[in-house]
Amino acid sequence: MKTIIFSLGFDISGIISALTTMPLETGDKLVFIIPSRDTERSIRARQEIENFLNILAIRGMKLNHTYLRVNEEDIQEMLRDIMKVILDSEGEVYIEATGGLRSIIVALTLAAVILRKKIAAFHTIAESSGKRISISLIDPNPLDLDKIDVEILKLAASLKGEITTPYVEVMLNLTKPTATRRLHKLLEKGLLVSIARKPAKYKLTPLGWLVTDIGRVSNADTSNKG
Repeated sequence: MKTIIFSLGFDISGIISALTTMPLETGDKLVFIIPSRDTERSIRARQEIENFLNILAIRGMKLNHTYLRVNEEDIQEMLRDIMKVILDSEGEVYIEATGGLRSIIVALTLAAVILRKKIAAFHTIAESSGKRISISLIDPNPLDLDKIDVEILKLAASLKGEITTPYVEVMLNLTKPTATRRLHKLLEKGLLVSIARKPAKYKLTPLGWLVTDIGRVSNADTSNKG
């Protein structure tokens, strides 16, 4: 079973092109990413999609489909929502950045790059020709985290997103200066936010939660940078 994720805009021609090109099987899952706010054109596009899927079903190709509404004004929130869909998907995951709002395309592309090990193929549309083209997903190593950094984030995630400096010291056998420095590093990267001082307490940001999700499918850097 495949999962195919689409960015749904007003023009569904790219989606129809993908669905008529890809080798589909009954039971494959389609996920259409749409903005949180509806317009007449977006409602019409969904109706056209429903009509097309009904035609496929009549012809014996019944595909499961859902809509993922995202906050198009918050990239981090969109990333987390899209990545959850990818991480929870069984079988191969295909991404079709065929249309829709630019911010959604950006979030979808970032999610595909970060979770590239889960993505079987990524396609977009060449606007000049309308041709569907394949995009290679490269390793950007954007966060440059080592094993200890990742372990701190995992500890925070295991405690519902909050962690203190003393807890990091004990659980990872670190000195107080090292634990403090590590936490400040994650704070500066936007992965943690300070919520208390005595004792120093931190909370995972949406991006911090995102990195803990990445750890489920991507091997963290095992080098200890001290």
